[in-house]
Amino acid sequence: MLGKCYNKECTYHQEDNFCMKNLHPQKCETAIVDKDGRIRSRLYYLIVLKSPECACGRAKDDKKAFCYRCWNLLPGYMKLCLKRRIGDGFETAYEDCKQYLEVNVW
Repeated sequence: MLGKCYNKECTYHQEDNFCMKNLHPQKCETAIVDKDGRIRSRLYYLIVLKSPECACGRAKDDKKAFCYRCWNLLPGYMKLCLKRRIGDGFETAYEDCKQYLEVNVW
């Protein structure tokens, strides 16, 4: 999946589109664009993982993207993608899973 680099100080990505799998080895606070066109930063995904509440509104464990119910309703390949680190594909996986749950569950 391609993303757009919004960090004006970044010298790593010189073009508009880059592979989000290789998101900024410098670990800068570069924002990415989710499927709704909203800009999301690395900090946003850290907050998601630390939050006590799932996107569905139920309680969830620390360092988990979703609550137990939502996690169990995800297909296996999506669960595997959520094990990636922030900056190494977690962002895309989270947005894909959230969209899947919005369409098929919530």
